[in-house]
Amino acid sequence: MNDNDATLYNISNYNRFGWARVARAISKNELDDLYSKIHEKGSPKKFPQSSNGEAIIEINDDLHALLNVDNVFVFVTGTKSSPEITRIVRVEFFDEDSIDFFRKDIYERNSNRALEAFTRSLGEEFIRYFNRSSSANYREYTNQYWSQRSRSESKENTRIDRNGDIGTGASQKAQGNIKHSRKENSDYSLSSGDKASLNDELRQLAFYDDLDIKEDMYDTHPITDEPPKENKVIISL
Repeated sequence: MNDNDATLYNISNYNRFGWARVARAISKNELDDLYSKIHEKGSPKKFPQSSNGEAIIEINDDLHALLNVDNVFVFVTGTKSSPEITRIVRVEFFDEDSIDFFRKDIYERNSNRALEAFTRSLGEEFIRYFNRSSSANYREYTNQYWSQRSRSESKENTRIDRNGDIGTGASQKAQGNIKHSRKENSDYSLSSGDKASLNDELRQLAFYDDLDIKEDMYDTHPITDEPPKENKVIISL
Protein backbone atom coordinates (compact mmCIF):
# COMPACT_ATOMS: atom_id res chain seq x y z
CA MET A 1 0.00 0.00 0.00
CA ASN A 2 1.32 3.42 -0.97
CA ASP A 3 0.84 5.83 1.94
CA ASN A 4 1.20 8.76 -0.44
CA ASP A 5 -1.96 7.71 -2.28
CA ALA A 6 -4.43 10.57 -1.99
CA THR A 7 -7.35 8.15 -2.21
CA LEU A 8 -6.43 6.74 1.24
CA TYR A 9 -7.35 9.90 3.16
CA ASN A 10 -10.25 12.22 3.51
CA ILE A 11 -9.57 15.66 4.94
CA SER A 12 -10.27 14.54 8.53
CA ASN A 13 -7.92 11.53 8.42
CA TYR A 14 -5.24 13.52 6.67
CA ASN A 15 -5.28 16.21 9.36
CA ARG A 16 -5.33 13.68 12.21
CA PHE A 17 -2.50 11.39 11.08
CA GLY A 18 -2.24 11.20 7.27
CA TRP A 19 0.07 14.19 6.97
CA ALA A 20 2.62 12.40 9.16
CA ARG A 21 2.44 9.21 7.08
CA VAL A 22 2.85 11.16 3.84
CA ALA A 23 5.81 13.07 5.32
CA ARG A 24 7.35 9.74 6.40
CA ALA A 25 7.46 11.05 9.93
CA ILE A 26 5.83 7.95 11.39
CA SER A 27 5.62 4.32 10.28
CA LYS A 28 2.54 2.13 10.37
CA ASN A 29 3.93 0.15 13.32
CA GLU A 30 4.69 3.37 15.19
CA LEU A 31 1.17 4.62 14.52
CA ASP A 32 -0.24 1.34 15.85
CA ASP A 33 1.99 1.68 18.92
CA LEU A 34 0.67 5.20 19.47
CA TYR A 35 -2.97 4.08 19.37
CA SER A 36 -2.18 1.13 21.64
CA LYS A 37 -0.57 3.34 24.30
CA ILE A 38 -3.40 5.87 24.21
CA HIS A 39 -5.90 3.02 24.61
CA GLU A 40 -3.97 1.61 27.57
CA LYS A 41 -3.88 4.98 29.35
CA GLY A 42 -7.47 5.79 28.46
CA SER A 43 -6.85 9.38 27.37
CA PRO A 44 -4.12 11.61 25.89
CA LYS A 45 -4.58 13.80 28.96
CA LYS A 46 -2.87 11.14 31.10
CA PHE A 47 0.50 11.62 29.36
CA PRO A 48 3.02 14.40 30.08
CA GLN A 49 1.72 17.63 28.56
CA SER A 50 3.49 20.25 26.47
CA SER A 51 3.15 23.98 27.05
CA ASN A 52 0.56 23.95 24.24
CA GLY A 53 -1.58 21.29 25.96
CA GLU A 54 -0.43 18.40 23.78
CA ALA A 55 0.24 14.92 25.12
CA ILE A 56 3.87 13.84 24.61
CA ILE A 57 3.83 10.11 23.87
CA GLU A 58 6.97 8.03 23.33
CA ILE A 59 6.64 5.21 20.81
CA ASN A 60 8.74 2.85 18.71
CA ASP A 61 8.50 0.79 15.52
CA ASP A 62 8.22 -2.62 17.20
CA LEU A 63 4.72 -2.92 18.59
CA HIS A 64 4.67 -4.32 22.14
CA ALA A 65 8.42 -5.07 22.05
CA LEU A 66 9.25 -4.42 25.70
CA LEU A 67 13.02 -4.42 25.19
CA ASN A 68 12.90 -1.90 22.35
CA VAL A 69 13.61 1.77 23.01
CA ASP A 70 11.03 4.47 22.36
CA ASN A 71 12.91 6.83 20.03
CA VAL A 72 9.91 8.71 18.59
CA PHE A 73 8.17 11.50 20.52
CA VAL A 74 4.66 12.25 19.26
CA PHE A 75 2.71 15.36 20.27
CA VAL A 76 -1.01 14.59 20.32
CA THR A 77 -4.28 16.44 20.88
CA GLY A 78 -7.86 15.18 20.67
CA THR A 79 -9.44 12.24 22.45
CA LYS A 80 -8.86 8.52 22.94
CA SER A 81 -11.17 7.69 20.02
CA SER A 82 -9.94 10.49 17.77
CA PRO A 83 -6.35 11.53 18.54
CA GLU A 84 -4.63 14.11 16.34
CA ILE A 85 -0.88 14.21 15.71
CA THR A 86 0.42 17.77 15.67
CA ARG A 87 4.20 17.31 15.87
CA ILE A 88 6.79 14.54 15.87
CA VAL A 89 10.41 14.38 17.03
CA ARG A 90 12.48 11.43 15.80
CA VAL A 91 15.74 10.65 17.58
CA GLU A 92 18.02 8.70 15.25
CA PHE A 93 19.47 6.52 18.02
CA PHE A 94 18.15 3.26 19.45
CA ASP A 95 19.78 2.87 22.86
CA GLU A 96 18.40 4.21 26.10
CA ASP A 97 21.50 6.22 27.05
CA SER A 98 21.36 8.18 23.80
CA ILE A 99 17.61 8.72 24.10
CA ASP A 100 18.07 10.05 27.65
CA PHE A 101 20.56 12.58 26.31
CA PHE A 102 17.80 14.12 24.16
CA ARG A 103 14.72 13.40 26.26
CA LYS A 104 15.19 16.17 28.83
CA ASP A 105 15.61 18.83 26.15
CA ILE A 106 12.62 17.57 24.19
CA TYR A 107 10.37 17.87 27.24
CA GLU A 108 11.78 21.22 28.34
CA ARG A 109 11.97 22.81 24.88
CA ASN A 110 8.53 21.61 23.87
CA SER A 111 7.25 24.77 22.23
CA ASN A 112 7.27 24.72 18.45
CA ARG A 113 9.93 27.42 18.04
CA ALA A 114 12.23 25.99 20.71
CA LEU A 115 12.03 22.43 19.38
CA GLU A 116 12.61 23.55 15.81
CA ALA A 117 15.69 25.53 16.81
CA PHE A 118 16.97 22.68 19.00
CA THR A 119 16.67 19.99 16.34
CA ARG A 120 18.09 22.25 13.65
CA SER A 121 21.16 23.03 15.74
CA LEU A 122 21.91 19.33 16.21
CA GLY A 123 21.31 18.25 12.62
CA GLU A 124 19.05 15.69 10.94
CA GLU A 125 21.61 12.93 11.32
CA PHE A 126 20.83 12.99 15.07
CA ILE A 127 17.27 14.24 15.41
CA ARG A 128 14.42 15.20 13.08
CA TYR A 129 11.42 17.43 13.66
CA PHE A 130 8.06 17.34 11.84
CA ASN A 131 5.26 19.86 12.32
CA ARG A 132 1.75 19.60 10.87
CA SER A 133 1.45 23.37 10.52
CA SER A 134 4.50 23.51 8.23
CA SER A 135 3.45 20.49 6.15
CA ALA A 136 1.24 20.65 3.08
CA ASN A 137 -2.44 21.07 3.91
CA TYR A 138 -4.99 18.67 2.46
CA ARG A 139 -5.77 20.72 -0.64
CA GLU A 140 -2.09 21.30 -1.43
CA TYR A 141 -1.34 17.63 -0.89
CA THR A 142 -4.13 16.33 -3.14
CA ASN A 143 -3.36 18.86 -5.88
CA GLN A 144 0.29 17.87 -5.81
CA TYR A 145 -0.56 14.16 -5.81
CA TRP A 146 -2.87 14.30 -8.83
CA SER A 147 -0.50 16.61 -10.70
CA GLN A 148 2.41 14.21 -10.20
CA ARG A 149 0.25 11.24 -11.14
CA SER A 150 -0.90 12.97 -14.32
CA ARG A 151 2.70 13.75 -15.33
CA SER A 152 3.73 10.19 -14.55
CA GLU A 153 0.93 8.71 -16.67
CA SER A 154 1.76 11.11 -19.50
CA LYS A 155 5.41 10.01 -19.47
CA GLU A 156 4.38 6.35 -19.39
CA ASN A 157 2.06 6.82 -22.36
CA THR A 158 4.82 8.54 -24.29
CA ARG A 159 7.23 5.72 -23.48
CA ILE A 160 4.76 3.06 -24.57
CA ASP A 161 3.92 4.95 -27.73
CA ARG A 162 7.58 5.31 -28.67
CA ASN A 163 8.18 1.61 -28.10
CA GLY A 164 5.41 0.89 -30.57
CA ASP A 165 3.40 -1.29 -28.20
CA ILE A 166 0.22 0.73 -28.16
CA GLY A 167 -0.84 4.15 -29.37
CA THR A 168 -2.53 6.64 -27.08
CA GLY A 169 -4.14 10.00 -27.41
CA ALA A 170 -3.46 11.97 -30.56
CA SER A 171 -0.89 9.48 -31.83
CA GLN A 172 -3.42 6.64 -31.69
CA LYS A 173 -5.95 8.73 -33.59
CA ALA A 174 -3.37 9.62 -36.21
CA GLN A 175 -2.35 6.01 -36.60
CA GLY A 176 -5.98 5.03 -37.05
CA ASN A 177 -6.30 7.42 -39.99
CA ILE A 178 -3.40 5.89 -41.88
CA LYS A 179 -4.55 3.71 -44.78
CA HIS A 180 -2.17 1.03 -46.05
CA SER A 181 -2.53 -0.02 -49.68
CA ARG A 182 -0.50 -3.20 -49.22
CA LYS A 183 -1.73 -6.42 -47.68
CA GLU A 184 -0.46 -7.52 -44.27
CA ASN A 185 2.99 -9.20 -44.52
CA SER A 186 3.25 -8.47 -48.23
CA ASP A 187 6.39 -7.03 -49.84
CA TYR A 188 6.41 -3.31 -50.29
CA SER A 189 7.94 -2.84 -53.77
CA LEU A 190 7.99 -0.69 -56.85
CA SER A 191 5.78 -1.83 -59.70
CA SER A 192 7.41 -2.87 -62.95
CA GLY A 193 6.07 0.30 -64.55
CA ASP A 194 7.63 2.49 -61.84
CA LYS A 195 10.94 0.69 -62.25
CA ALA A 196 10.92 1.18 -66.03
CA SER A 197 10.06 4.86 -65.68
CA LEU A 198 12.82 5.51 -63.14
CA ASN A 199 15.39 3.60 -65.15
CA ASP A 200 14.45 5.64 -68.24
CA GLU A 201 15.03 8.86 -66.28
CA LEU A 202 18.38 7.62 -65.04
CA ARG A 203 19.41 6.61 -68.57
CA GLN A 204 18.68 10.12 -69.73
CA LEU A 205 20.84 11.55 -66.94
CA ALA A 206 23.57 9.03 -67.73
CA PHE A 207 23.43 10.00 -71.37
CA TYR A 208 24.33 13.55 -70.56
CA ASP A 209 27.16 12.42 -68.28
CA ASP A 210 28.29 9.56 -70.55
CA LEU A 211 27.48 7.07 -67.77
CA ASP A 212 25.85 3.61 -67.83
CA ILE A 213 23.34 2.62 -65.11
CA LYS A 214 22.93 -1.04 -64.20
CA GLU A 215 19.41 -2.45 -64.80
CA ASP A 216 19.05 -4.06 -61.37
CA MET A 217 19.47 -0.87 -59.34
CA TYR A 218 15.77 -0.86 -58.44
CA ASP A 219 15.35 -4.56 -57.63
CA THR A 220 12.70 -4.88 -54.92
CA HIS A 221 13.33 -5.88 -51.29
CA PRO A 222 10.74 -6.72 -48.61
CA ILE A 223 10.33 -4.46 -45.58
CA THR A 224 11.93 -5.87 -42.41
CA ASP A 225 12.77 -4.57 -38.96
CA GLU A 226 16.45 -4.50 -39.94
CA PRO A 227 18.06 -1.22 -41.04
CA PRO A 228 18.08 -1.00 -44.86
CA LYS A 229 21.29 -2.04 -46.49
CA GLU A 230 23.16 0.60 -48.40
CA ASN A 231 22.18 0.66 -52.06
CA LYS A 232 25.25 0.79 -54.25
CA VAL A 233 24.98 2.41 -57.64
CA ILE A 234 27.43 0.68 -59.96
CA ILE A 235 28.68 3.12 -62.51
CA SER A 236 31.08 2.28 -65.34
CA LEU A 237 32.95 4.91 -67.26
